[in-house]
Amino acid sequence: MKEIHNILLLRTASKDVCEKALEFLKVMFPEAKITIISPNKIELEGIYKVIVYDWGDKISIFRVKRLNQILRDKEFDLTLCLWENRKGLGYLNVDLLLFYIGKDRYAFTKEGDFIELTKRRFLKKLFHELSLLPLKFLLIITLTLILGITYVYCLLERILLDIRKI
Repeated sequence: MKEIHNILLLRTASKDVCEKALEFLKVMFPEAKITIISPNKIELEGIYKVIVYDWGDKISIFRVKRLNQILRDKEFDLTLCLWENRKGLGYLNVDLLLFYIGKDRYAFTKEGDFIELTKRRFLKKLFHELSLLPLKFLLIITLTLILGITYVYCLLERILLDIRKI
């Protein structure tokens, strides 16, 4: 791994996961300056800077225009997000944000795994999460299609009845 001087950490998990990640980063990159983006003020040892940024209920690249302006002049050697689960399910929006912000992207899990976020891993995760769409959503689509087909059938039947009358 190349020399790391500046690290950006997105606090997207609990304080416990954040503390574990910071311990890991201090061991792996003892000289690096760590900047944390957090939805609220956080005080932990060894942090260079905290950027408080309330991204609402969910992080979205569409909501981070101001954040992009804040980070525009800074260069990070490594960007890191935090996952509460090993596979990062539910963090697709965060992964996308990391692709938007930095070049070397990693995730740190609750279990202590340090995972590189490659384009291949991102696409694999995207397809996996899409396959987990809730059954209700699929049911709504199916019902909509059935109703649409029924409506078209009724229209065609009326048209045929009108043609027969002529």
